[in-house]
Amino acid sequence: MSVEDAHQVAHAFSLFFQLANLCEERARIRHLQATPHAAQSSAWLFRELKKADVPAARVQACLDLLQVQPVLTAHPTEARRRSALDHLIRLGSSMDGRTRSWRRSG
Repeated sequence: MSVEDAHQVAHAFSLFFQLANLCEERARIRHLQATPHAAQSSAWLFRELKKADVPAARVQACLDLLQVQPVLTAHPTEARRRSALDHLIRLGSSMDGRTRSWRRSG
């Protein structure tokens, strides 16, 4: 396979996985919207704790021990050309049944 052919194949796979991720994200959103207390959600967790009669003070003690620190990353595999990102936004909007312009204004 030539370098040019390999580049085209890699580009095609990149687009395929971006579309697959978009579909997976939309399926996850639909699932969460259809299931108000999805397993592993905060609402589910606190409902289960309440059903198990875990005292609020014990839950608070555990929460007090948590250390939450946001982490911002810019992984090179997440870099996307603006045109590809615009198309993904447009496709995602159409999958949601919304019509939204995919062109940026200004």
